[in-house]
Amino acid sequence: MPQIKKKLIIPICLLFCILTEVHAQRTRAPFTQNINRDSNKEEESVNIRLESGGNVPFHINSFRKYVEGDELHAWTRFALLIENLDPADTWRLEVLASDSELAGDYGRELDLHYISISANHFNVDSEDLDYFPVNELSDIPQTLVTGSGDGLFVITINYSIGKDPGNRLLGEYPDYYFVNLYFDLKQD
Repeated sequence: MPQIKKKLIIPICLLFCILTEVHAQRTRAPFTQNINRDSNKEEESVNIRLESGGNVPFHINSFRKYVEGDELHAWTRFALLIENLDPADTWRLEVLASDSELAGDYGRELDLHYISISANHFNVDSEDLDYFPVNELSDIPQTLVTGSGDGLFVITINYSIGKDPGNRLLGEYPDYYFVNLYFDLKQD
């Protein structure tokens, strides 16, 4: 059985400066894949659309944020349109980072484990999906959402950094850190 697989890349930016700012952009990036298993059957299709939150800026610009971390709730919104998939067929949305560390402009690096990601439903169809928080971001794929069958599933993504008491940012060097995130949609 051919597998559906779509990738969407989101840059994540971490800013430890007071004077410099990174502004989020509204981005629309459609990706579509059609698979024809049988010429008599309708084609399966997957459409991933980034509706908002294409850049993820964390502004760590106060002592409080160094100690308590920062969160961006419902920052990114995806629409997953899955058509002509058998109701018994399952799929999953995975997330992974492009590198094993966040790279800094001044040559410093920051561990990915400071960043956690979770997803929430945005529309009625996405309420029945299964959500799995990613407590420590990694460059290895981690499942964020699973579902089955057809539908228009709109989900939001939450990001946090330095919120876990064992992963405080206090003591890390100021820099403009960045990494790309890949969101992969796969059929099981």
